[in-house]
Amino acid sequence: MERWQELEKAVEDLLKAKGLRYMHLTNYACFKCGQVQNSKAKGHPDFEVYYPHFYVECKTGTGKLSKDQKEIKYLIEKNAHYIIARDNIDELVKFIDVLLPQHTIPERVDKPKRKFKRRVLG
Repeated sequence: MERWQELEKAVEDLLKAKGLRYMHLTNYACFKCGQVQNSKAKGHPDFEVYYPHFYVECKTGTGKLSKDQKEIKYLIEKNAHYIIARDNIDELVKFIDVLLPQHTIPERVDKPKRKFKRRVLG
């Protein structure tokens, strides 16, 4: 497992342990150049946490934000938090520990099942 995969796994494990709902954009390595990319979500952070709302971008080594990532970061920071996890998740742990006491995670509400009647069109 490569370093960036280990970092993403650590972030995912932390979010699960804290009981947060999130979306993880999975990346892939280009078979020609080996560069990690996701062409359908160009510039979007690796994780989006729904409540409390923030984004996480994982970078290892000397990894830098691409031009697209910088543009998305600028747009996101107007309305939400954008965290860059570099080589470890220490900053993310501190951020979540500060942010979570201010927000209570809403309980899941199970809606009553609706009964449908089959109608015959004719």
